[in-house]
Amino acid sequence: LIKVLHQDSLYYKQHKVVLTKSLKWERQNRNPSMLLRGYNLHQIEAWLRLAKDRPHQPATELQKDYIQASLDQPKETSLDVFISYSRANSDFARKLNDALQVQGKTTWFDQESIVSGSDFQQEIYHGIESCDNFLFVISPNSVNSPYCAGEVEHAIKLNKRFVTVLHRSVSPTSLHSELAKIQWIDFYNNDGDFYANFSELVRTLDTNREHVRSHTKWSRKALEWRQKDNEDLLLRGSELVIAQNWLERADQKKTIPLATELQREFIEASHALDIRIEVEKIKAEIEVLSSLSQTRQILNDQLGALVVSVKAGKLLSAKVPPEIKQQTAQMLSQTLYGTQEYNRLQKPGNKVLNVSFSPDGNLIASVGTDLGVHLWSREGALLNTLMGHEDWIHGVSFSPDGKMIASASDDGTVKLWGLEGTLIATLKGHEGKVTSVSFSPDGKTIASVSADRTVRLWSCETHCLETTLSGHEDWVRDVGFSPDGQQIASTGYDGTIRLWHRDGTLSQILEGHEGWSLNVCFSPDGQLIASAGADQTIKLWSYRGELLKTLHSHSSVVVGLSFSPDGQMLASSSLDHTVKLWNRDGILLTTFLGHLDFVWNVSFSPDGKMIASAGFDGIVRLWKTDLVFPKIIEAHTDQILDLSFCSHDGTIASASSDRTVKLWKTDGTLLQTFEGHGDWVWGVSCSADGQLLASCSYDQTVKLWHRNGQLLHNLEGHGAGVMGVDISPDGQWIASGSADGTIKVWSCEGQLVHTLEEHRNWVWGVHFSADSQRIASASADGTVKVWNRENGSLLLTLEGHSDWVRSVSFSPDSQLIVSAGDDRTIKLWSYDGDLLKTFQGHNYHIHDVSFSPDSQIIASASADKTVKLWSRDGGLLATLQSHQNTVYAVRFSLDGKHLASISADKTLAIWDRSQIKLQSFALDELMAHSCQWLHNYLKTNPTINETDRNICTEKL
Repeated sequence: LIKVLHQDSLYYKQHKVVLTKSLKWERQNRNPSMLLRGYNLHQIEAWLRLAKDRPHQPATELQKDYIQASLDQPKETSLDVFISYSRANSDFARKLNDALQVQGKTTWFDQESIVSGSDFQQEIYHGIESCDNFLFVISPNSVNSPYCAGEVEHAIKLNKRFVTVLHRSVSPTSLHSELAKIQWIDFYNNDGDFYANFSELVRTLDTNREHVRSHTKWSRKALEWRQKDNEDLLLRGSELVIAQNWLERADQKKTIPLATELQREFIEASHALDIRIEVEKIKAEIEVLSSLSQTRQILNDQLGALVVSVKAGKLLSAKVPPEIKQQTAQMLSQTLYGTQEYNRLQKPGNKVLNVSFSPDGNLIASVGTDLGVHLWSREGALLNTLMGHEDWIHGVSFSPDGKMIASASDDGTVKLWGLEGTLIATLKGHEGKVTSVSFSPDGKTIASVSADRTVRLWSCETHCLETTLSGHEDWVRDVGFSPDGQQIASTGYDGTIRLWHRDGTLSQILEGHEGWSLNVCFSPDGQLIASAGADQTIKLWSYRGELLKTLHSHSSVVVGLSFSPDGQMLASSSLDHTVKLWNRDGILLTTFLGHLDFVWNVSFSPDGKMIASAGFDGIVRLWKTDLVFPKIIEAHTDQILDLSFCSHDGTIASASSDRTVKLWKTDGTLLQTFEGHGDWVWGVSCSADGQLLASCSYDQTVKLWHRNGQLLHNLEGHGAGVMGVDISPDGQWIASGSADGTIKVWSCEGQLVHTLEEHRNWVWGVHFSADSQRIASASADGTVKVWNRENGSLLLTLEGHSDWVRSVSFSPDSQLIVSAGDDRTIKLWSYDGDLLKTFQGHNYHIHDVSFSPDSQIIASASADKTVKLWSRDGGLLATLQSHQNTVYAVRFSLDGKHLASISADKTLAIWDRSQIKLQSFALDELMAHSCQWLHNYLKTNPTINETDRNICTEKL
C-alpha cells in the first residue's frame, strides 16, 4: 500500500495544487489576479504536458481551462504589490498574498515568482521594478534582515510607494528611515482580526492607483532604455503625450510617489526624439514640396507652385529650427513675388478662342469650341452659359453700356444676348464663318467680319444689315472701331489692314506683314494702330497709316492684341503659348508664361490691372498687370556689357559689343557717344566728379575720355583683351584687369605704375576700396585677390568659389567684400578676408555684384535674365525681371535712388528704387499675402482637390 501511495507522488501533489488553485479561481468568478504567473506557471505548464499522456487521473477540464487562461492572460505591464518579508514570517506573508489575489490584486511573491536556477537577486530587483507598491511586513526578523534591507534600498532608488504592515512589534527606531516615514497598518488592531485590518490595506493600495501604476510603467520603460541605451525604446506619439501629462500632473500636485530623475530624463529624451523625428519629417516633406514648387515654376505653373509653397508653410511649427523656417519663407517669398497669374477660369471640355471684359469689369465672357458663351464673375465663378450657336464661337464683345453681348460663330451667324441669357437676335447674312464682332463706341452699330471676305455693319436697334464693306481678297479675321467711332479697321488673310470710314468707304490700306494679318486694334487715344501677323511680328502704325515700329519677340503666329485703357501698354498673344506685355514705345516689358497651347486672344480689364488670355488649353488665365516696370532704353545695336553711374544727376555710361561707349540721362536722352575701340568694349568706369570715363576693350587697350567725348589717353600694355576697369574714388588711379591674367595700375596721366601678376587665369573684374588704397580682382582661376595699391603687394587671396569669379566689389563703408561668379553663388567676405556668408538663388552664372551707397543692399546680375537684391545677411529682397537675355551688370546710382542694369538684349533698364517692392520674410505675412492672392483661385477653380482648396482656411 505504501509503495502504491508513493508511486508518482510528485504528479499527484501537483495535481492537487492545480486543482486547489483552479477551484479557488472558479469560486472567485475566474478572477484574473488568481491566474498562474512566472515560476508557478512554468512549473504547472510542464505538469500539464505530462498529464496529457497519462491514461489515469489526467487533468480535469477545469484545470485545463485554468492553465490555458493563465497562458492567455495579457502580459502584465506591472503588478500591484511586491511583498517583502522575512522567511520567519512566511505563513503570514503567504496569507497576505492569497488574500490580495482574492481581492483582484496581482502580486510578486518570491515563493511563486522566482524560477529555479535564476539569479535570485536579479529576480528580486526585477520584481520590485515591476510592482506598483512595495509592501513591507514589519517584524524584528525583517527589520534586521540584510536581504530585506537590500530590497528597501532598491525600492527607494525607484521612488516606489511604500506600504507597511505591522506583523510583530518592533521599536520604531529600528526601522529604516524611509519606512519610519510611513504610517504602518497595525494587524494587532481590531483584536488581531486579519481581515478587518486587511481591508485597510486594500484601501491604501487603491489610493491614487492610476498615478502609482503609471509611475511603475514609466519607471520600467526608463530603466530598460538606460540599460540598453537604445532610442527605439523611447516613447512616441500618444504614449508620449500620456507620459508628459502624467509628469505635469504629478509635479503640480506633488503626488506620492514623486517622479524620479530617470523618469524625467526618459520623458524629456522621448520629447526631444519626437521633436527631432517630427522636424526631420517636416524637413523631408518641405524638401519634397520645395522640389515640387520649383518643378511647377519651371513648367510655368505659377498658381500650382504657389499652392505647394503655401502647403510647405503650413507644415512649419514652433518646433522647427529657425534655418528651416528661413528656407521655407524664402521659397514662399520667391514664389509669391514671382507669380503673375492670378486666377484660372475653366470649364472642362472647352477650348477657349476669345475672351472679353464687361465695361464695368465685373463680368468676363469667354467663347470657344463647346458652342457656349460663358459668363464669369471677376472672381472666377461661372455664372451662366448661353447656348444657341451650332459651331465654334470665335468672337465675343460687350456693348458699351454692358447690357448686351455679341458672339460670332463658325455657323455663319452673330447672336445678341441679354446678360441674363436671353437671346435677343440672330444676325444672318454672312456667307461663311464669322470670325470677329465689335460694337461701336456709341453702341449703335455692330461690325462683323467673315470668311466670306466682307465686313458687315448692323444696326443695334433694328438688328438689320446697314452696310457691307468689300475689298479684302481673303478671309477677314478681325475688326475694331476707333475710339471716336469714325473709323473701322479690319484685317485678314490677304495680309492687309484696311481702314474704313463709318459710312463704309475705304480710307486706306496698310501693308507690311509677310503673310496673314490676324488682329488689329486702336489705342484708346486713337493715335496708334497695332496689328498682328503670321510673320510673328506686331506692327505699330500711326493713325495716318505710317509704320512706326515692328515688334519682334514672339516665336510663332501672333493672333491677339489689346491696348491697356490708358494706352501705355499693349498685350499680345500667340500660338507660341505666351502672352507678352509691351510699353507704348514697343519695348517688351514682360512675358506671361503658363498656357500649354495656343493663346488665341487677350483682353485688358477696364481698370487696366488685369489681363485675360484665352487658351486652347481650355483655360482663361487672369494675369496681374499692376507691376512695377523700369524705364527701358534701347541703348546700343549689340550686347551691352557694362555700365557706370557718372554723377549725382544720374548720368549713366554704357559699354557695348558694338564697340562704343554711350552717355545717357535717366530719361533716355543720349548725351554722348565715344568711338575709337576696335573690338568689344567690356568695361566702363566714371570718376567720382563725373568728368572722366575709362573704358576697356578686347582690343587690349584702356582709353581715358573726357566727358565731352575727347580721348585723353590710350593705355597700352596688356597682352590680351582687357575685361574690367575701375577709376579710384580719389580720381588719381585706374586699375585694369585682362585676359592675360594681370592687373595693371595706371595714373590718370596715363603712366603705368604697377603690373600685378599672381592670378593664373583671366581677370574679369577689378574694384578700388573706398579709400583708394586697396584693389580687389576677380579671376577665372576661382579666386579673389586683394592688393596694396601703393606698392602692388598681394594682401589677401580669398578662396571658396568653385568656378570662375566674374565680379568683386568693396562695400562703401570698407567693412565687406562681395564676389560672384559661374558657380551661381554670391560670397560675402570680411575686409580681412574671412568668408561670412554664401548667397544662393540665381539659376545661372552671375556676371556682376555691387553694393548700395549705404552698404546695406547687394545687387546681382545674372545670365538667368534677372537682377536680385539681397540684404547683407543673405535674405533675398527682390527679383527684378525686365531683360530678355543675360544681364551683364547692375549698379546703384550715387544717391542710391535708382538702380540700373544692362543686358545682352541691348537695353538699359533704370529702376526707381522707391517703386521696387521688397520681399517680406515674415512667414505670417507671406502666408497671408499668398492666401489673399490664391483666394479666388482656390474658391472657384473646379480642378482643385478639396485638400488644396482648404489650405488657406485651416489654421497655421
